[in-house]
Amino acid sequence: MKNYSYLILLLPAMIFSQMLGSYNHPELKWKTYETEHFIFHYHNGTERSTLRFADAGERVFKPITELYNYVPPKKLHVVVADFDDTANGGAYYYTDKIVLWAPSFDTELRGSHYWYSNVFAHEFTHMVHLQVSRKTSQMIPGIYLQWTGYESEKREDVLTGFPNVLASASLPFNIIPPWFAEGIAQSQAIDSLHFDFWDSSRDMLLRERILTGQALRYEQLLDFINKSSHEAETVYNTGFAFVKHLIKKYGKEKLYDMTKEMSRLSSFTFEQAVKRSLGKDVEELYNEFIGQEKIRYTELTKIIESNVNEGKDISDSAFVNSHPKLSPDGKYLAFLSTKDNGEATYYRRNLYLKDLRTDSVKMIVPAVMFSSYSWSPDSKLIYFSRIDSYSIYGNQILDIFVYDIEKKNEEKLTKGLRAGNPAVSPDGEKIAYVATFDGTRNLYLYDIEKDSSRIITRYNDGTQFYLPSWSRDGSKILVDKSGNTYGRDIVTVDLSGNEINLVSDVYDNRDPVFSKDNSCVYYSSDRSGIFNIYRKNLETGEEIAVTNVRGGALYPEVNDSMLVYVNYKGIKTNVYSISESKGDSSDPNRSNYIDYKVMSSAYVFEPDLNRLKTAVNYNNDFEHILIMPRITFDDNKFKPGMYFMVNDFLEKISLFGGFGVAMNLDYDLFAMAEYRFLLPTLYGLGINVEKHDDNSFVEESIIVGSYEDEFGNDIPIYQENDIDFTYNLKEFDFGIKTPMTFMPKKITGIIGDFNFDGYFAYLRNDAKGDYGDFILQYTYFKEKSFNFNVNIDRSKFDYNYYINPTYGRQAEIHFSRHQTDFIKGFSLNSDYGTLQEDYLEYNYNLFSLELREHFKLPFGSGMTLKFKGSMLDDDDIDPFYYNYIGGITGLKGYSFYSIGGTKTAYSGLYLRFPIVGRADKRFGFFNFKNLFAGVFAEAGMAWVSEESSEALDDLKTDIGINLRLYGSLFYGYPMAMEFSAAYGLDKFTNENVEYGREIRTYLTLLFDFPEF
Repeated sequence: MKNYSYLILLLPAMIFSQMLGSYNHPELKWKTYETEHFIFHYHNGTERSTLRFADAGERVFKPITELYNYVPPKKLHVVVADFDDTANGGAYYYTDKIVLWAPSFDTELRGSHYWYSNVFAHEFTHMVHLQVSRKTSQMIPGIYLQWTGYESEKREDVLTGFPNVLASASLPFNIIPPWFAEGIAQSQAIDSLHFDFWDSSRDMLLRERILTGQALRYEQLLDFINKSSHEAETVYNTGFAFVKHLIKKYGKEKLYDMTKEMSRLSSFTFEQAVKRSLGKDVEELYNEFIGQEKIRYTELTKIIESNVNEGKDISDSAFVNSHPKLSPDGKYLAFLSTKDNGEATYYRRNLYLKDLRTDSVKMIVPAVMFSSYSWSPDSKLIYFSRIDSYSIYGNQILDIFVYDIEKKNEEKLTKGLRAGNPAVSPDGEKIAYVATFDGTRNLYLYDIEKDSSRIITRYNDGTQFYLPSWSRDGSKILVDKSGNTYGRDIVTVDLSGNEINLVSDVYDNRDPVFSKDNSCVYYSSDRSGIFNIYRKNLETGEEIAVTNVRGGALYPEVNDSMLVYVNYKGIKTNVYSISESKGDSSDPNRSNYIDYKVMSSAYVFEPDLNRLKTAVNYNNDFEHILIMPRITFDDNKFKPGMYFMVNDFLEKISLFGGFGVAMNLDYDLFAMAEYRFLLPTLYGLGINVEKHDDNSFVEESIIVGSYEDEFGNDIPIYQENDIDFTYNLKEFDFGIKTPMTFMPKKITGIIGDFNFDGYFAYLRNDAKGDYGDFILQYTYFKEKSFNFNVNIDRSKFDYNYYINPTYGRQAEIHFSRHQTDFIKGFSLNSDYGTLQEDYLEYNYNLFSLELREHFKLPFGSGMTLKFKGSMLDDDDIDPFYYNYIGGITGLKGYSFYSIGGTKTAYSGLYLRFPIVGRADKRFGFFNFKNLFAGVFAEAGMAWVSEESSEALDDLKTDIGINLRLYGSLFYGYPMAMEFSAAYGLDKFTNENVEYGREIRTYLTLLFDFPEF
C-alpha cells in the first residue's frame, strides 16, 4: 500500500496539456472583452492585437458556420498572448477555447499572409469543423481502457505485489486525421475568404517532394507523431492540396458529408467515412492525386529544367544549410545548419564557419534557430540572436549576443529587447534589428557603446519587418516588409524612419541585400511562381534574374566576385554560389511557372482603443468540466470509474481527479489542484485507496474434527475463522514547483533544463480486521515529510526520441525529511478501557540520485546507461521503510520487494536496435511506427549497516531482453508498448522466500515509454 499512489497519475498522463507554456507570468494583468460572438482574454501589451483578432473573428464567423451548418451554442473564449517570441494558435474544441499568439510566423516554408485574419480563420474553422465530427456530448471527449497487473509476491508481510503490467489507452469520441483537419482549416470558406490560400512557398514544398519521389505516403499523413518538423509542415501542405483536389472533384458539400459521417458512433476510421461519402477508397484517391500532380509539375517545369542556372553547392552536406553570410574580408562563409542535429527538426540550427581558403568547416555557436546574424566590419565578431530567458518570469524571447572569432567566446549584449535579425552598421557602432510588440514587428536601432535602443519605424497595424541590411555609407537600411495583404515589399528606411519603396508589386519579394558598391539590390522573388534571385539596378531600374531554379532560391549574399544563396532542392536547403555577374533579362519565359500574385484585397481595419473601455478584469472564468469514463481491470477485478478535469480559460486554476470502484468495494480516489497566479505553481494532491483482503486464523481452543496420520495417530482439526481485512491509505501533498528560470541558455544548453519541486506530504495507513465476533480498527502508519526534487533534462528530439533515445541525459536529485509513527502493538487505555495503538517513532532523512545517459550507436541503435542510488540515514529502522530496487523499476530479474535496505545502488546497461524503422503502416485505427528490440544487463545491491564494500558480496545481477513497439491510435494518440523478460542470475532467500533463477516478465502499454 505504501507505493500504490505511484500509479495514480501515471495511467491518465495523456490528459495534461498547457498551450500557454510552463511559466506562470504573474507580472501580466489580464482583461476580458466581449464581442457579438466571442469573449477575449488578453493581457497588457496586446490591446491592438485583441481588437484586430476580434474584427477578424466577426468577419469569419458567418461564412464558416454556414459552410458546416453549425453555430456554437454560446460565445467562444479567445486567449491572446504575447509574452514569448513564438507564433502559434490552438483550438480547444471540447472546451470552447481558442489560443492565439500575437507574433506572426516567419519561415521560408510559408508565404507572408496577414497573421491576424489568417490564424483566426484557421483556428475558428477547426472549432466549427471538429464540433460537427464529434460523436457524443462535448463534455465527454473519450473513455479510458486500463489494466493493471501485479507480481505474485510470496512474502507474508506484503499485501499486494508491485505492478508488472500497466496499460492505458484512450478511445476518443472525435476522430479526424490531421491531413483532413489542417486541409479544411487552410481551405476555410474557399469561395468567400482568402485569408489563407495556396501560395508559392507551399507549392515549393509539395512540388519538390513529388518531383524527387519524396511525397508522403497516405499513411504518413495520418498523424504528427514521430515526424520531423519538415514532415509535419508537409502534412499541412499536402492536406491542403488534397482537400482542394477533393473540393474540385466532388464539391465542397462533400467535406461536410465526410465530417458528419465521422460523428457516427460506428465510424472509427476516416477511411470508412470517405468510402461511405464518396464511394471511393481514400488511399486510392490520394495516390491518383499525387500521380496527377507529378504529371502536372513535370510539364510545368520542363522549360525551367532545360534552362537551370543555379551555380554550385558549396556548403557542407546537411538537411538544412541556411542564411549564408560572407565575412567582409572575404576569408569566411558563415551559415546556419542542422548538421549536428539531424533531419528530425528543420529549425534547430547552429552557426557554422567555413574557411574559404581551406574549405574546413566548424560549428562555432549553438542554438541560433529563429534569427539571422551579422558580421562586424573587421570580420572578428559575429552578432546573432537567440531565444533566451531574460527574467525570473521565464519569458522566452530573442536577445542579441556577440561571438568573438579569435577568443572563441560569446557575450550577451541585450536584455529583454526581443531583438531578432541583427545587422551591424558599416562603422560597427550600431545594430539594426527587428522586434515584435503587440503583433507588430518594427525596425529598431541599438547603440553598442551606450547599450541603448530606439525605435525607427512606428507601425502598429500588424506590419512586419524582416531582414535588415545596411547601405555602405550607413545612412539607410534595406529591408523587406509585409503589411495587411499577401506578400512582401522591399524598402529603404533612413534612421529617422522615412521609407522609399524599391520593389513593390503583387508578389512576395524578400531577403534584400545591397551590392558592395550600393548600385544594385539583390533579392528573392516569386514573380515567376518560383522564388529566384533577382538583381535590380538602382540607377536604371533594370531587373535581371540571376538564378533559374526548380525549387526555390532564397537569402542572397554578395561580395565583389561571388553571390551565395540558399537553394531549396528536393527537401533540403543548401548554400550555393554563382557568379555575381551572371543573369539574363532577355527571355523571362525560361523561368515562368505559375502566377502566384495576391488573391485578396488589403485587410483594412483601424482598431479604436476606446472600445476596450468596456473590458473588465479577468475573473477566473472556467471552462466546462470534462468527464472521461474509465473501464479498468485492477488486479483481475473489474473496477469502473471516471476521470474529470476543469480549468479556467488561462490555465491558472486546474482541478483534475478521478475514481474507480470494484465489486468488492476496493476503490481508488484522487484529486489534484494547481494554482498558477504566482511565480511558482502551488499544488495539492489528495489520494485515498482502499483494498480488501480475505485471510484466516486457526482457533486452537475449538476442535471440530480429527484425522488419522500415516502412523495411526489422531490429529485434531481446529476451527478456522475467516478474517476480512480492509486497508486504507490516505495521502495529502501540498507543494510548489517551478522551472528554474534564472538559468541562461548558455548553461542549460550544456547541462540541461532545471525544474524544482518541493512539497509537504501527510500519509496515513489504516487497517480494519473483521473477526466475525468483533472488529479491530487501527492506524498502523503515520508520516509527515518535506520533500525536495530537482530535475535536469538535456534531451534532443530525433525520429526515435521516444522509443530509442540516443542523445542527452536526465538527472533527478531528491532529499526528504520524514517524521513517522509505526505501530508496535496495542495497550489498554486506562481511561476508556479500550485498546489503543502503541507506536515506534522513526525520524530520518532520505537522499536519492538517478542518472540516465543516452548514446548513439551505428545502424540506428542506441545505448542507455542508468544509475540509481539512495540512502536512508537510520540503519535501525523497521524494514517497512526500506527502499527497494527490484521489479519493473529496478532489477527486473527479481520481484520488487526482494531486494531492499536503507542504502541501495543500482545500475543498468540497455542496448536497443531497430527491427522495423519508421514504417507508418495502418492497421484500422492503429498506425504502426517502428519496432525496436534490445538486451540489457543490470546489477544492484541493498544493504543496511555494513560498509558498501561488504555489501558488494551480495551484489545481484540479471540479464534480459526487451521489445518496444511505437505507434498511434485514432490519428493522434501515441501508443507505446514495451515487453521485457529478465532472468535473475543469483539465487537468494529473503523473509523465507526464495528469489532468482527464474524468468520474470513485464508489460506496459501507455502513451510513452516510462523511464522508471
